[in-house]
Amino acid sequence: MIDYIDTIVPMKHISVIRNGHKTITKQDGSESHENYDTTIDGKNGSSIKIKSVTDVKDNDDEAVDYKFVRITGNLAMFIQGQNVYGTNDLLALCNKAFPIIAEKLGIKPTKKNLRQWQSGDFVVNTLDVTYNFDLQSQANVNK
Repeated sequence: MIDYIDTIVPMKHISVIRNGHKTITKQDGSESHENYDTTIDGKNGSSIKIKSVTDVKDNDDEAVDYKFVRITGNLAMFIQGQNVYGTNDLLALCNKAFPIIAEKLGIKPTKKNLRQWQSGDFVVNTLDVTYNFDLQSQANVNK
């Protein structure tokens, strides 16, 4: 059962999604910027973290198009409010979760984004999978 995912998803949006950002200055004087995650609440107190994947040059949220979001968390828990009944079908889970996430963010996915999600055209950085075993009785556990 899929327990946790860290993925970068095509989801076109206008305003940057973040909870602030940090600037890192390297020894050569070059700078890089990273957004902090913001939390989106799911069912029964569950949540996931999300942020725009972009290079933030300043604190402006000027009207530019951001093309990707990074989503981390337990998508089954986010959707259902529990993770007792999950799935091993990554594509089905993501195609159920991504539209809910977009709606909660006030984003209307483009037709291209919908096609990308349906075809699995997104990057999975981390995927934790949990296996459950049905041992049927305490006697079987001791064997």
